[in-house]
Amino acid sequence: MRVGLVLCPSFQAVCFGAVAAFDVANKHAGEKVYDVRVLSEDGGLVPSSSGIQVMTEPFGQNPFDTLIVAAGLEIPTSSPGLVRLLRAAAGDARRVASICLGSFVLGDAGLLNGRRATTHWRYAAELQARFPECRVDMDKIYVADGQIWTSAGMSAGTDLVVGMIERDLGPDPAR
Repeated sequence: MRVGLVLCPSFQAVCFGAVAAFDVANKHAGEKVYDVRVLSEDGGLVPSSSGIQVMTEPFGQNPFDTLIVAAGLEIPTSSPGLVRLLRAAAGDARRVASICLGSFVLGDAGLLNGRRATTHWRYAAELQARFPECRVDMDKIYVADGQIWTSAGMSAGTDLVVGMIERDLGPDPAR
């Protein structure tokens, strides 16, 4: 399964803890079940909030089974290219997800309309105000509403991915 981790500029490095769970699942399975790619709109180096730079591939035309948006400590700006990518992914990906404040990007793409979602508790009221057609649940670690998954915070992104692994491979690999 192709998994894309989309890095917003100034992303939090802890987001890589979430995708590390896919690596553990691959090891448990004894094969590469998850093929994780790190993406950005133009490709190249993307700086984290702490200054660590990560090499990324540009968006592209290849479909992903799962696309996850990783943001930082501020509400990210949604570029037109990222919004287009997410809207297209909503048509052909099995899952589109966000870690913490990445939920605002999903909202900008119109993917939260008519759905339940979560984000960091400090920003839950703002997410609700900005996207009134979404039902924000700030008491959940993560929310999976159909193909749209959102996590409450940065470390909750790992719980979100473990939930995906459990749906894909069962409870043993998820543990």
